[in-house]
Amino acid sequence: MSNNTSRQSAPAIGGLGTGFVVVWSDDRAGQSDIFGQQLTSAGALSGVEFAVSATTDDESSPTVLGTTGTGTTLRVAYEVHRLDTSRIATRLIATQSDVGSLCSSASQCGSGFCVDGACCNSACGGNHLAPTPTAAGDCHGCINKFTNQPNGICSPIPTTSICRAYRHIVCDGREYCDGVSTTCGPDIGRNAGLVCDKALNVPAGTGAGVCPSAAAPGPHLCI
Repeated sequence: MSNNTSRQSAPAIGGLGTGFVVVWSDDRAGQSDIFGQQLTSAGALSGVEFAVSATTDDESSPTVLGTTGTGTTLRVAYEVHRLDTSRIATRLIATQSDVGSLCSSASQCGSGFCVDGACCNSACGGNHLAPTPTAAGDCHGCINKFTNQPNGICSPIPTTSICRAYRHIVCDGREYCDGVSTTCGPDIGRNAGLVCDKALNVPAGTGAGVCPSAAAPGPHLCI
């Protein structure tokens, strides 16, 4: 496909999920191997090229046998040549999902990014496993639940979301996403010099203390 340093031959194509997969013989490693590439329903490249089988044996003449099960896996057959013997081998290929599809790992996504449980169009901060961001300072997400935008589009998180929780209920404050930036604002404290209870620190302490300077950076604990 896109590798110009190898000889490629014997292409075969089959439908997989909502798109296609093309496989071919490829000698980029010095012997003949089988590589593949997923395509969208419109014929555009989806994800990166991948090795179907790349051993020290010569593998050639791939054939697509068709989809299996629910149509999300494809079986490919090919010849394996070792010394004076030849045999037939097969391998299953699983589909990769389009942007916006549900996922649990990056390998399931044609884009290579699984964020917030959806295939994302780009790397997009940390995964948010709760209704508010759990990664401190992270103000972008990739599903409608957090961004109010379509699943799969990395977008800023609205101003209603906490991006940094307080470390002390009196001395520190919450920071919120601003709906524009992808990162949280400065970590600001409050009530500098006020007598406070160290037991309310996160993590908890003991005894009485005072709130420190409210200036960034934090954390602003009772000390």
